[in-house]
Order: sequence, then structure tokens, then C-alpha cells
Amino acid sequence: MRVSPTLPAVEVNAAAVELCLTNYVSNAIKYSDPAKTERFVEIRARVNESAEDRPGAELIVEVLDNGIGVPIEARNKLFDRFFRALGGDTAIEVEGTGLGLSIVRETIEMLGGRAWAEPIPTGGSVFEFSLPC
Repeated sequence: MRVSPTLPAVEVNAAAVELCLTNYVSNAIKYSDPAKTERFVEIRARVNESAEDRPGAELIVEVLDNGIGVPIEARNKLFDRFFRALGGDTAIEVEGTGLGLSIVRETIEMLGGRAWAEPIPTGGSVFEFSLPC
């Protein structure tokens, strides 16, 4: 696992961030690609200054991986309760209830933030959340 050496110094709800990071990192490990010789999970964070649609600064935390990725047809449901995106034979054996990502979204939204995921064109995913700061 890699952690960016330049994480911003901001005050956040530590328990909420820990809960969300634990879920994101756990999923990145569970859905790693066994066919790849080098597997990684990377944590990065940055502060975005106010934008037209989002007044005030926000902390954006990213968890990147080079795992098996998320099938296109599953992306809209990723944060739904009990939904599990099984991406072929490699993920079928992964244990879980399908609650982790919905817990992340609900926790972050209660704090005024948002949670989402994006594919990486070369394989893997970026799972992100933002919190106002």
C-alpha cells in the first residue's frame, strides 16, 4: 500500500474518515487482480478550493488500485445497499454483504460530503469521497 507523502493538514471527523478508508482499502485488496504481478493500493488526498457548484473548500480523498475494476453495468449501483459487483471468476469468491460502500456514502453524506468511484482506463478503480473543510 502506498500513502501519498503530501497529505493536506486539515481537521476532519477522524472516525468517519477511518471508516471510509477502511472500506475502500478493504475492497481494493479483495478485488485485486491475481493475474498482475504488481498489485497496489494508493491513498491520496487534496484540498479543492471553492467551485461554482460547490462553495467553500473540500477535502477529496482517493483510494486508487489496479484491481479487476468494476463492470460498466454495475457502476450505477455500486453504492446501493447489498449490491455486489462481481466482475467475473476472480471476484466470485470474494466474501462480503454488499454494505461497505453504502455505509461510506451514508456516512459521508451525513457530514455534507459525497462519495463516488471512477474507472481507470488501464485497469482498476479510483474510489473517492469529499468532505467540506
